Amino acid sequence: MKTSTSIVFYDSKYARGGGQVVLEDLMPRFLPTEDIHVVMPEIGLKQLRVPSEVKQHHSLWEFEQSNPHKSVVLVCNANSGMPETLRSAFRLRRTGYTVVTIAIIHNYPARVAARLATPLLARMFNHAIVVEPGLKKIAPRAFSPGWLSLNRPLRFASHNGVIERTNKAKAFGRPDHEKGLDLLPDIFKQLSNMGIDCSVALGTGFSDNTKYEHYLRERLQPWLTDSPKTADWIAPGDIFIVPSRHEAACLTAQEAMSQGALLIVSDVGLMPHMAQISTGVMTFESGNTSAGTSRAMEAVTMSPHEFEVRCKENLSVIEKQAGRWHDEVVTFIRKSAVVDNNDEQ
Repeated sequence: MKTSTSIVFYDSKYARGGGQVVLEDLMPRFLPTEDIHVVMPEIGLKQLRVPSEVKQHHSLWEFEQSNPHKSVVLVCNANSGMPETLRSAFRLRRTGYTVVTIAIIHNYPARVAARLATPLLARMFNHAIVVEPGLKKIAPRAFSPGWLSLNRPLRFASHNGVIERTNKAKAFGRPDHEKGLDLLPDIFKQLSNMGIDCSVALGTGFSDNTKYEHYLRERLQPWLTDSPKTADWIAPGDIFIVPSRHEAACLTAQEAMSQGALLIVSDVGLMPHMAQISTGVMTFESGNTSAGTSRAMEAVTMSPHEFEVRCKENLSVIEKQAGRWHDEVVTFIRKSAVVDNNDEQ
């Protein structure tokens, strides 16, 4: 039997990235007991895996006209959607609804205006949830259930057998400036000269910066591949490179870890912490391609035994953490659904 509260996930993005993957993994956890809605622009919604029991809408205004329960939990799944979420809450409250607002903060704002606005907007929500503790700088009162990992591990350390270095270096990501893929050529040139097979796959950008994407494709041309931009492309024993300028939990890096790859990553977001708990994550100063190249050289030249040990540490870390954040967030949202009107902001 469904509860008398409508839980609504709003995502303003037009493409599928890490935050949208998290949304896909959260929705089924509420079923079948909750009345779940997802609101997203049509283009973005078509790229999302949505359970059949979840009601779909293309705008918050459309959701408001759908006769939801008088108790509503509005969960904003993208920083850019914060203003519209708050406006929707105001409209619903004005017409007699009890509304709880929750912001899930997935990333650090890259642009100056967003860096100023996001903390202010976050304070206007009843609650905030962060995907890694460092994001509490943006929302000090936020619920921080450890750090976000994958929904489930992709491989298991105990069942994997021997991991041998493949002598392949790989990367993939969105063609957005904050992902730092324009830094890859300097690293790939050195690795290619050492006989390492380097390749990079590009996803779909959020920023719609066609000039930057064209520049990026020109720089990466020698290593571009049409391989799937999914974790299946990563093999145990690969070297996976993440040169991000801005990052939080970085699920792409965690997918590579869970596939048994060794990581060379910028020291942003969660990655320095990951390097402390697994020697299979090797960090370098963000934007410093010389440091990134040196780290990659270490991975190429370390002993086969050490390389294998580090890859298996990555498998173990994700195996232990997978799904924990999701379960705690579902519990938190369910508890937040019970609120007195007088407590609303």
